[in-house]
Amino acid sequence: MKPPPLTALSLLLLAALAALLVTSVLSGQPPSGTWLIGLLTLRLAVDGLRVRHGLIRRTAAQWALDGLLLGLLAWQAWT
Repeated sequence: MKPPPLTALSLLLLAALAALLVTSVLSGQPPSGTWLIGLLTLRLAVDGLRVRHGLIRRTAAQWALDGLLLGLLAWQAWT
């Protein structure tokens, strides 16, 4: 069974994020904060669309945790 397009896009963004983190661990260089924030923001937007279309359900705590994670990454990247 083929996943819905928004679910496939969310998984693709998650795979790109994992690849970025694995390559940074293997190379010994810290990952680019801008890339991390960009990928996580895109994934959060896709999850918002998935909620809107009724594909998934998310609680307020899940949204808050994602927002906190993005905020901490942004603060770390630009300080």
